[in-house]
Amino acid sequence: LMSCLAGLETVTRALPKFLAPFLPKLLPLLLSRQLSLAADMDPHVKMAADKALLPLGDLVPVRLLLPPAAGWFQVAVKAGRAATGRLFGLLSSATSQLTTGDDVLGHYKRFFKLYLL
Repeated sequence: LMSCLAGLETVTRALPKFLAPFLPKLLPLLLSRQLSLAADMDPHVKMAADKALLPLGDLVPVRLLLPPAAGWFQVAVKAGRAATGRLFGLLSSATSQLTTGDDVLGHYKRFFKLYLL
């Protein structure tokens, strides 16, 4: 598990734009209940999961992260508080990419849809 998470972190940092086709299946795995339980039992797994997930928010363009984010929210809520916190950390990192008013204007509807559902 640790090797997979470390490998994912490396791929995310090296090739973030090429992860777009894999995000719909990858994020539910990183927010799954099983990973949350493993992270609760072992702090090293928690750190590796966070290190694999958070760079996605920093490096993957917001336009690629937001469309399937509502589905991830449902997965994270079912997985528990820790997974929901990790998802909000990811979204927090993604919003830091929105540096101009035009960026915010281009994505605000998707954020409202996510947070108001």
